[in-house]
Amino acid sequence: MEIPTSIALVSSVQVAKFRKPLRRKKAMAKPARRRCNRKREDLTVKRIFELLSFDKSTGVFRWKVPTQGRIALNSVAGAFDSNGYSMIMIDGRRYKTHVLVFYITHNRWPAGQIDHVNGIRTDNRPENLRECLPIENSRNIRIRKNSKSGCRGVTWHKRQKKWNVRLGFHGKSKHFGCFDDLELAVLVAEEARDKYYGDFSGNERSTYANLSKEM
Repeated sequence: MEIPTSIALVSSVQVAKFRKPLRRKKAMAKPARRRCNRKREDLTVKRIFELLSFDKSTGVFRWKVPTQGRIALNSVAGAFDSNGYSMIMIDGRRYKTHVLVFYITHNRWPAGQIDHVNGIRTDNRPENLRECLPIENSRNIRIRKNSKSGCRGVTWHKRQKKWNVRLGFHGKSKHFGCFDDLELAVLVAEEARDKYYGDFSGNERSTYANLSKEM
């Protein structure tokens, strides 16, 4: 049975009168994070040793004072960030562990960056840390796990089917040739890195040696 058009219009109008308008829920504002106004220079060596003990042989800090029940006495201080560096929270401010080690060792904050000599970011022993420029720090990066050559600066050229040796120096890319033999390419790359990068050439020999044993 069909409903007359006039009746249908009236009923729809009546329903509209009694229908309550939908209220949109207001989004809850997220609480603003409290910023720490404390400067790095405000932290003293004395304050660090009030809270932490340090083992030079391992490069590890431990808590002397438990904090709000979350940190146990003598537990290892610090948590790793997304880049694999240990970070320690002191008086509301986060500090990189290796920077703190440099600070308590030399009694001053580093003017530049801190490089891990052996490339291991978790090894914060004083002898494994050295002050450097950003460009020097970038040269001493460990070889990638997916590297086919096992040596930084040596890549496989698919078209030529040879090992390509190329290094960056002063913002430019310098080519050192293509080689059929991987061992020769690695030797050329290491000599070039020693010549142009000096103490920050990195240690690729052991990486290549381990890779060659598995091949």
